[in-house]
Amino acid sequence: CPENSNYTSCGSTCPATCNNAAMPADCGASTCVETCECQEGFVLDAGKCIPQAECGCVFEGRLYGLGEEFWGDNTCTKRCVCDAATRTAVCRKASCHAREECRVEQGIQDCYPTSYGNCTAYGTTHYKDFDGGRFIFQGTCVYQFTGLCKKTQDLVDFQVLVQNGQHNNQLLSSIALVKVKVYGKSIVISQKDPNKITVNNQLANLPYHHKRKISVYRSAQDAVVETDFGLTVTYDWQSQVTVVVPGIYADALCGLCGNYNGDVSDDMMMKDGQTTLNPDALGESWKVADVPGCMELSKEQCPTLLEATKQQEVAEKGCGLISKVDGPFSACHALVDPFKYVQSCVHDFCLFPDQQAVVCQQISHYAATCQAAGVTIGNWRTDDFCSISCPANSHYELCSQSCSQICSSIYTPVKCPERCREDCVCDDGFAFSGDECVPMAQCGCLYQGFYYKLGETFHPTKQEKCQCQDNGSVLCEEVPDTDETECKVVDGVTQCQSDTLGTCVVTGDRSYVSFDGLAFEIPGACSYILTETCAGDDSVMSFVVKIEKDSRQKRKVSTVQALSVEVYGLTLTMARGKTGTVMVDSILYNLPAILNGGQVQVHQHGTG
Repeated sequence: CPENSNYTSCGSTCPATCNNAAMPADCGASTCVETCECQEGFVLDAGKCIPQAECGCVFEGRLYGLGEEFWGDNTCTKRCVCDAATRTAVCRKASCHAREECRVEQGIQDCYPTSYGNCTAYGTTHYKDFDGGRFIFQGTCVYQFTGLCKKTQDLVDFQVLVQNGQHNNQLLSSIALVKVKVYGKSIVISQKDPNKITVNNQLANLPYHHKRKISVYRSAQDAVVETDFGLTVTYDWQSQVTVVVPGIYADALCGLCGNYNGDVSDDMMMKDGQTTLNPDALGESWKVADVPGCMELSKEQCPTLLEATKQQEVAEKGCGLISKVDGPFSACHALVDPFKYVQSCVHDFCLFPDQQAVVCQQISHYAATCQAAGVTIGNWRTDDFCSISCPANSHYELCSQSCSQICSSIYTPVKCPERCREDCVCDDGFAFSGDECVPMAQCGCLYQGFYYKLGETFHPTKQEKCQCQDNGSVLCEEVPDTDETECKVVDGVTQCQSDTLGTCVVTGDRSYVSFDGLAFEIPGACSYILTETCAGDDSVMSFVVKIEKDSRQKRKVSTVQALSVEVYGLTLTMARGKTGTVMVDSILYNLPAILNGGQVQVHQHGTG
């Protein structure tokens, strides 16, 4: 039974709710049913038993939550709020903004935009701003992609930042990081954390929700950030970012995407209000942060562009695939002109001829544009050209519209795409849990807006340690709040541990000191397990530490000959006389050694 309720074999067919007046007058009091009955002082509301004092307001027969805003008429001229103190609706005159209309969408009446602006960056890096202007900018610092510049009471403030990555010692054109700042949250989508995001520096699985104001979810190959005021930001963790804003933001924005005023002539406006024809000058003016070694030095022209164009036009697997008359995109040419897409593709290939990925990104961009226009495209990927690597228990589909194979859909509605997209789809019987496909029975938990995988342990606060368990339940326990407990975020993950570290010491021929300070002696020249994690304890990372002792001085004295550590599937061995080295699974490494992506680090400490 839900919280604050108890099972009964004979309960009322019409339990008390926050809106008893809506109950049928002839509700049978004489019959009873097997049910979960709210405890005394609690009433049923949206499937949960809540204290009666937390019930909202009933306005014209409809129930609204405390603090909830709504329209009190059918023409959007009366805006109401459920006052928490009086539990009554307080209304005022209001109206929709310009470029909005009053209508009902998905059962909700509101003021909805009549138009939207769209700004996109893709490839190396090609920008198409809100008003249709195009330019190439490859700066590698952090820049304002777009954001609210004309602050008004009616518009929600937001900012979208981007940063380009680097390719060896050259400038890499693809966007490596997107940051969305809205409603006090800083949401980062980064190439280094595929299929995940960070929220205020906290690494998180998808989806993520915040007070019905922000929703972040995975759609096809993209991460999608949506807000309640119509802002949508998508990023594919590779190169393409798109920002869609409602029409009420026209002429109120600024950044690399321009001001969205319908006039393409002033799109490249710098922060000081002056316009420029130089993309590097534009980028430098909208720089918000430096990163080590970053610069504004766009490589726009390719000296061998003509040669590259000829090569790609005839290539069976290249940019020419976009415009090929009998190719996989032929049905799209009438709706989406392939010319500019081929140009951008050849440009990127010319700059990075050894990188197939830049060609794949451009063709993928055209494919997605065609599918968004409702065109059916043909298969264009092969095993040796632009193939997509899908996670275990999933497969690639050219035209997928699936949205039901997501674990979080068990707990909250999932927005389904209007058009099909290329995607990795979980096999039958499996569903996406974060970034992997798992059997439906192994789906995780939705807790305080975050999704956690089954068995995942997390710290919502310094005083709490929680674990996601079977059937979506979360078990939390209090953590003693002592001065010795320190919580910090490491690579986006909150880790709480005691400042006091346990120490076990082995010295000389036979001397040992245990973790709890007991000193004792064991003579002998064998191999010993010095310490290991207990079997069956899944709450800690398992490891084993062993020592090998060898006899010296005519077998009268033994010394530690080797120390081995087994952790994260690795076996590390440090041997006597091999200073400055470590053997990792039979391969000798010089120190320092960083293994398993930083999970294990071995470095010199004094003479050891």
